[in-house]
Amino acid sequence: MSKILLYIGGIISAILALMFVADYFLNIPLLRSMPGVGQIACQFPTTVSGSSMEPTIKTGSRVTFNKCIGNKESLSIGTVVLFSGEQGNSISRIKDKIPEQDKIIYKVSQDNRPDAVFEVRPDRIIGILQP
Repeated sequence: MSKILLYIGGIISAILALMFVADYFLNIPLLRSMPGVGQIACQFPTTVSGSSMEPTIKTGSRVTFNKCIGNKESLSIGTVVLFSGEQGNSISRIKDKIPEQDKIIYKVSQDNRPDAVFEVRPDRIIGILQP
């Protein structure tokens, strides 16, 4: 009996692993389409390690970003984003949206450092801040 349960557990684990791979790497929303599971799969929790987004986000705060963004090229000015930069992940606010040929470039800055403006391509955006 225990071998059967172990076998069934292995099959279920393998199916879930394949669904995760399809969802995460191939962007096929198998897990995201399941009630309850979709919310978990879309969340990217992170702890803020600096003061650059104060007073909006305090140092040491635990915030959650939504990874399931329909169209990363249609984000609004003012949206707080988590993006992959040259020195790791960073949190910034979209200040401007620049059309460049057939693509969009976002100008972002941090609330506590508004003069330090960076350019971010939509494909570098990991998620948007959940309210």
